[in-house]
Amino acid sequence: MKRFTIHFLLIFFLSINSFGQTEISGGIYENTIWTVEESPYIITG
Repeated sequence: MKRFTIHFLLIFFLSINSFGQTEISGGIYENTIWTVEESPYIITG
């Protein structure tokens, strides 16, 4: 049972990050800081 709980929590926390994604399109024309809090970054153009 303990092993199941650990796996469940691990999957839960990994899935939380997949909902907060930032899409980037167009050119980057100035210095840009990309933070971990806004990751993952999806580059579309």
